[in-house]
Amino acid sequence: LDQVLLHWPVSYAHPPPGCPPDCPAEFKGTDTALRPRDADGNMVQGDTPLPETWRVLEQAVEQGKVRSIGVSNFAPSDLESVLASARIRPAVNQVECHPNWNQASLKQWLEARNIQLVAYSPLGNPGLYQDEANAMQSDAVKDIARALGRTPAQVILRWSLQRGNVVIPKSVTPSRIEKNGRVFDFKLSKEQMATLDGLEQRRLANPPIRAGGRRVFDEL
Repeated sequence: LDQVLLHWPVSYAHPPPGCPPDCPAEFKGTDTALRPRDADGNMVQGDTPLPETWRVLEQAVEQGKVRSIGVSNFAPSDLESVLASARIRPAVNQVECHPNWNQASLKQWLEARNIQLVAYSPLGNPGLYQDEANAMQSDAVKDIARALGRTPAQVILRWSLQRGNVVIPKSVTPSRIEKNGRVFDFKLSKEQMATLDGLEQRRLANPPIRAGGRRVFDEL
């Protein structure tokens, strides 16, 4: 494989065989073994430390099974626990990143440790979050798009690329996929970049999957 990531900085407990549907009280809300839940619907936490999981990925690299390993949705505190004993440093941290959540402080932290930021939901995932912090509908983005003769999506993707991010937009529409790829033949000015950097900030992806239903990230 080219790359394997730890998707979340949270480990889950393993339900016993036969659960679901026959689950003990601890796993009473479980509807699939991959997402063990208690009676209140909270994820049931495992006790495997992150460094232990990371060592398994390192072994996969050393055995020639995987070329590169990284993490996703990790805050600096989560990464520090991995880096403290890592033989192979994470190549990337794949996180939500778009003009309304630009990850400026995290990006600076990652750059200091030579870890690449990979931006998922680079357009704000309007299909899922609709009008919540939707840069695609921002007047600032639309004005820049009109000035450059580009689409709002192309402007946003170009902004992320110029910030040094790896960008992974998603679409099932062939015409949009084609347009989203046409972002290498123009540049945003310093003023345009600053305008997009200054948009209102709001995190979107922050599921309550830590112990007791606590969200992954403390900052919203």
